Amino acid sequence: MTNFLSRFIKRCHSEKRNEVGRQQQNSGNMSAAVAAFKATTKIDPGWSVPYYDLGLVYKYQCDWHQRLVRP
Repeated sequence: MTNFLSRFIKRCHSEKRNEVGRQQQNSGNMSAAVAAFKATTKIDPGWSVPYYDLGLVYKYQCDWHQRLVRP
């Protein structure tokens, strides 16, 4: 039960951090969005959503040289 609770708390924290990244992206602050998405991948490395969102930022910036590698 404790393991489930800790994963749940981690995911809630990750979702909030990822939402900050999306808000930054929508406001045009791409460097803050990248930082938020990268922070989210460190909080919850098994969750694929922030990797996807980070990839979209790089795609929209035509930054094809970035490597998205899980830690």
